[in-house]
Amino acid sequence: MAEIRIRNTKKGQKKYLAVVRIVGRKTRSKTFNRKSDADRWIVEMEQAKLNDGASFLYQYKKHTMAELIDQYISLILPQRKSQQKTYKTYLIWWKNKIGHYFVGDVSSSLIAKCRDELLIEPHPTRNDEHRSKITVNRYLACLSIVFTYAVNELEWLNKNPVHKVKKFPEGKGRNRFLSEDEIKRLLKTCYKYSDKNDIYLFVKLALATGARYGELQRLQKQDVFLDNEQPFVLFRNTKNGEDKAVALTPEMTTLLKEHLVKQTLITNYVFPDYESKGKKPKNFTKTWQKVRKEAQLVDFRFHDLRHTCASYLAIDGCSLLQIASILGHKTMSMVKRYAHLTTQSTAQALYNMTTKYMNY
Repeated sequence: MAEIRIRNTKKGQKKYLAVVRIVGRKTRSKTFNRKSDADRWIVEMEQAKLNDGASFLYQYKKHTMAELIDQYISLILPQRKSQQKTYKTYLIWWKNKIGHYFVGDVSSSLIAKCRDELLIEPHPTRNDEHRSKITVNRYLACLSIVFTYAVNELEWLNKNPVHKVKKFPEGKGRNRFLSEDEIKRLLKTCYKYSDKNDIYLFVKLALATGARYGELQRLQKQDVFLDNEQPFVLFRNTKNGEDKAVALTPEMTTLLKEHLVKQTLITNYVFPDYESKGKKPKNFTKTWQKVRKEAQLVDFRFHDLRHTCASYLAIDGCSLLQIASILGHKTMSMVKRYAHLTTQSTAQALYNMTTKYMNY
């Protein structure tokens, strides 16, 4: 980074202080009587050779954001245990938006402008919706990680411009779950598409296991254990980076067995994409949108099936620790949103305890 500062001496004379900074190098400065001399000195410093023979050129003027993002996607992103696909989607958006800028020219104000555009743009897969504020925050967090990589490991610049960008408040988190009537409407609508699509089993398995969309979509036959004394499915490489086993009810066990028996494709996926002949997992996005609209589910997303599962577990007396285990949360903070639903079962437990042990 180079800049010229104007300095006034005690005698009223105007001086020009030229300052040159480069990541990993000592800051250099020099005072001149004329601005033209200061400009010339900066150019000379940029072209000068350092002691180690390296050219004194600004890293932030040598590399574009497209280069930075491509390098992160190629070298660093594969090391993430989860959300690789989501992060790549975010980064491709940033690359298309600011990829032509030099790394050092991306300011906090530019990122803030992009943040606001993200909020008003139509959702890429939900034409009738916009990105939520929480999702926009995830885009910012993803970009921040890339800039941190550029600062700490590549030394392409000396500060992360995302740090100054204000994020949207997220509140306590979303907790929309279906009523019993809504569950019936949803499953009835899904069943209408069962001959042409596996959406009925897909949604029912989501409700029965609390699994995320991606976990269900990637589920493979080798991870479905239907002949065990207690049948279960094993979701590998979940969001927290760990494998998660979830028990199956007799009904889900039967449905999965019937589903796998009638499957004609040679594929590892439980829910294969028939157009690719089972080489890829099936994409349920379009069908889900149709089902949701037809079932008249207001303000409801696929991820809310996970909340629905957790909420009814809480209502039926499951402890928060048990719910955390089923959902795959490492900390209890994520399941505290269901604490109020356990009030009834907690009250019954307290009543049993007081009447049995404190009846004196």
